[in-house]
Amino acid sequence: MKDVEKAINFIIEQLKVSEREAKRLLHRYICKGLCDWYQSESEVTGFAYINLTEKQLKVIEEAIEKFVEGETNKNKIKRVHQYLCPGEPCSMN
Repeated sequence: MKDVEKAINFIIEQLKVSEREAKRLLHRYICKGLCDWYQSESEVTGFAYINLTEKQLKVIEEAIEKFVEGETNKNKIKRVHQYLCPGEPCSMN
């Protein structure tokens, strides 16, 4: 999914973070606690406690809007979730 990778690269460039951190921030933005991993691991790993800053939110929203394919925002979010959490169901229907 080259489109999601482009969005991640945009986040890396704009926020001056590592690829790992960019994926983590993007995952935090899109994951609303609907996947199995989130329900079982998010508190243990500290993921559930990440708070995104206004700047991070703005950059992530721009990255999704500019680069991720999909006709609706909901479709774009599902696409990112599939990329970041392969094999995990996305309950966002």
